[in-house]
Amino acid sequence: MTHDIPLKLIVARFDGTISPEESAVLDEWLTADETNMRIYGEIGSLWEGVRRKVADYNPDSDRYWNIISDYIDNEARRKSRRSVSWRRIRYTAVAASVTLAIGLGTLWRMHLVEQRSDSLAQQSLEYFGGEDKRHVLLPDGSEVWLRANSSLTYREDRQKNTREATISGEAFFDVSHDGSRAFVVNVDGAAITVHGTRFGVSSMEDGSDVTVALVEGSVSMSAGGRQVTLAPGDGVSYDRGSGLWRTEKIDAELVSVWTLDKLHFERKSLGHICRYLSAWYDIAIDVDPHLTTGQAYTLTVSDQSVDEVMLTLSQISGFTYRFDRNGNLRIR
Repeated sequence: MTHDIPLKLIVARFDGTISPEESAVLDEWLTADETNMRIYGEIGSLWEGVRRKVADYNPDSDRYWNIISDYIDNEARRKSRRSVSWRRIRYTAVAASVTLAIGLGTLWRMHLVEQRSDSLAQQSLEYFGGEDKRHVLLPDGSEVWLRANSSLTYREDRQKNTREATISGEAFFDVSHDGSRAFVVNVDGAAITVHGTRFGVSSMEDGSDVTVALVEGSVSMSAGGRQVTLAPGDGVSYDRGSGLWRTEKIDAELVSVWTLDKLHFERKSLGHICRYLSAWYDIAIDVDPHLTTGQAYTLTVSDQSVDEVMLTLSQISGFTYRFDRNGNLRIR
């Protein structure tokens, strides 16, 4: 058993420069002890947090690793005062929280829960979206974006060669292809088999309706004794109550637009902008048909509320807007 962290190999996997031989060595280290997978997951989330939150981002892996190394060294020094070494940590708690401060006081928080198993070949991790959307880097290299108040449970079983995720709420997946290990997403009684792909999945709060929208690759969804295979640009919904399926063509760009850090519009119509804002804020927007075209807007949306954006646009154009009792936005 060893907790000596193969830092160079981990970084190489994160920035996509790892060789097949190095990947095999890293995989061997990951399966050697239950703590190794945990450490890898924490470093991966820290890496992604630094990459996304540092304002002057550039693809400089050494720079990000220096930041993460400083964090790890600080953790080691802090823990050593209590006679605990970073490389000899035994994770006996069910829950852990890691906090990383970056740049001008920017705070990024990662909550990670581990359900420990009897076998080192089995891992179970849980992630929670909290009050804002969240990006997650899974141990297999897959990426997941969680909507606010959504959650993800991820399990790996190397004996059965399976990867399994369970979703509550809404998520967007970019799954790392691995022909030797299946990847299945479970959500409210539906199972989505993934073949290395990018897609969105959501479920109603009451669990009655499950929706999948495929951006690229291939997935098949099984529910109610039926299986549907999707092609890029396909969307499918399953109503658990009625057992009815609905299929439609979707705008692939809108499926993942909410995962972005900001939206930029260059001379776009109000109708075009509101389609994206609807996906961005997860809110229904009803625009008077007379206002959808005829005027072009240039703006960037990042951390503003939908009310702030509407106030700015209405001051420019003179339209009125209101939110109905269900929180939907109406523009007239």
